[in-house]
Amino acid sequence: MKRIVYILILIQTCAWGQQDNLYTQFMYNPSSINPGYTGSRQVTTIFMQGREQWMGFDGSPSTKNINLQLYREQSKLGLGLDIYADALGPFDEKSLSINTSYHLQLSEEKYLGMGLQGGMSIVNLDFSSLELYDPNDPYYETNLQNRINPNIGVGFFYYDSSTYFGISAPRLFNTYNYQPLTSERFRITFENIHIYLMGGHVFRLTESLRFKPAIVARYLESQPFLINYSASFDWQEKLSFGASYSQGVSISTLVGVQLLDNLFIGYSYDINTGALNISNGSHEILLRFEFRSMFNKIWSDRFF
Repeated sequence: MKRIVYILILIQTCAWGQQDNLYTQFMYNPSSINPGYTGSRQVTTIFMQGREQWMGFDGSPSTKNINLQLYREQSKLGLGLDIYADALGPFDEKSLSINTSYHLQLSEEKYLGMGLQGGMSIVNLDFSSLELYDPNDPYYETNLQNRINPNIGVGFFYYDSSTYFGISAPRLFNTYNYQPLTSERFRITFENIHIYLMGGHVFRLTESLRFKPAIVARYLESQPFLINYSASFDWQEKLSFGASYSQGVSISTLVGVQLLDNLFIGYSYDINTGALNISNGSHEILLRFEFRSMFNKIWSDRFF
């Protein structure tokens, strides 16, 4: 836990800006950062995703997410439920969001998903779990317990069978949870406005092989502009593999297997390349279940 304390101190020098988690395998389910994606696969879908960062590191970041998406062809409406839990040392956050989207059909295969997100998060911060240099420091006197923060978001997601791009802001309001001292230096901000741009295209190289480069960029006030690049291959719609790179953050390997028509499993391993001297890698796993329903008769073989 001591190393986590050092990391928190570095972050708190100016402000503590809690950032939305950006999964390495974001390309399989962008709905967590863009509600316009919700329902875009046009089948009933369940995503389950977990990320363990800096394995073996006491108090390291841990994130879990469950996402359910429904789509009704007649009305072109998507509906999603997103449950999320995040922990880092003394901090933990749990959130519940509802996404709704309308998919405007621009032509036979081209759509524009326009989405809204509404939800709330519950935040806790327990200073008693830290090994403090000065236990009497007034900055650490009061814990934060079950702070409820409502928020809303918006997103636009264009897609066809081989191309997508989008812009979104999943949280439109800054939320200041904790300010034990009057100085701006000690203000802790758990929720800041995030703006995302994303895009990707699938190239058909051969009858059996597809190639998809993708990019997502994140803007967050007072934080470095983050860009994630990824490139993946898909062989016979059964096996996918590739890599991603976030400048100053990590290099990652990606692999995925379509076990059944309705079950996909993805895995990624990240190697830290950031300023923090952490050699431990990060693991992430994704499960995607797709189901026929009374509204959806076929599964999607789309590579995003």
